[in-house]
This record gives sequence, C-alpha cells and structure tokens, in this order.
Amino acid sequence: MNAESSTSELETELETSAAGAGACSRESEMRSRILAKLEERCQGIVKM
Repeated sequence: MNAESSTSELETELETSAAGAGACSRESEMRSRILAKLEERCQGIVKM
C-alpha cells in the first residue's frame, strides 16, 4: 500500500464521517423541536 492511496482513502473516510455528523446534528435539532412542541401541548392539556 503506497502513501497516496492511503491518504485519499482517509480523506474520503473523513468526508463521509463529516457528512454523517451533519446529518446527526440536523436529526437532533428536529428531535429537540418535536420534543419542545410535545411539551407545550402537554402543558396546555394539564392547564385545561
């Protein structure tokens, strides 16, 4: 295995992991928004 192929492999690995991390942060953002909406609804029901 020569140095060039290993570095390019590492670069693609880093790119895919970075893309995965971006998707994860978006997903967690969506989850926290959904949870916030659910909490608001629950509080509204409790107040009734």
